[in-house]
Amino acid sequence: MGSLKKWEIKKNIHKKEDRNLSFRVFDLTEEHLKEYKNPHKKDHFLIVVVENGTLQLHIESKAHFLKTGKIAVVFPEQVHFISDISHDLKGKIILFEEILFCSDILKNELSTYNVNLSTQLNCTFLSTADFKQSYQLVQSIQEIYQNLSLIKKEQARFQIKIFLQDFGISKADWDKNIDYITANALADPCTGFNPRVPILEELKAIYNACYEGAVYAEQAVIAG
Repeated sequence: MGSLKKWEIKKNIHKKEDRNLSFRVFDLTEEHLKEYKNPHKKDHFLIVVVENGTLQLHIESKAHFLKTGKIAVVFPEQVHFISDISHDLKGKIILFEEILFCSDILKNELSTYNVNLSTQLNCTFLSTADFKQSYQLVQSIQEIYQNLSLIKKEQARFQIKIFLQDFGISKADWDKNIDYITANALADPCTGFNPRVPILEELKAIYNACYEGAVYAEQAVIAG
């Protein structure tokens, strides 16, 4: 028996911008899932969001039945494959590298909300209202992916993080934690590599825009 295939995101190229991009967003279609039908690993995260239809997502020794309102996150190095795809399947796929959040920062921030990364996120069911909000966020990320700019690329990074943190987080909880989240983002080593390092209030405005599903409008900065 040959070794298990491991997919690398850097080899998943659909347009020239992908060569320097740490995430991808696709429609959940038979065409995009044809290579997911055999067991394999990835060196990146996979998010499956089901808007309509059903499928079976096998992760390690467990099989998860995904239907409308369910979201699954597969972590790097987890063996997985997809089967039993219904003809009316509709949804989104997000791929992203861990480097998008500078290694352990994503895990550290999610732990604030007591999320068990290895089990709960493999299959999560959201209420109709929560799913609608999350799906709008994914659509926004896909729009950014299809129409990239430097500012939009940074917003997509924030939106993917917020999407993962948004499972069941109320507006009250969000407002209570926004200062902590913003401070962590500013302390993120990746932030220092931006063309212009934002100030705390700018990061807070970006995060709040992402949470509300809005587009952040950068204000003009006048050098003193």
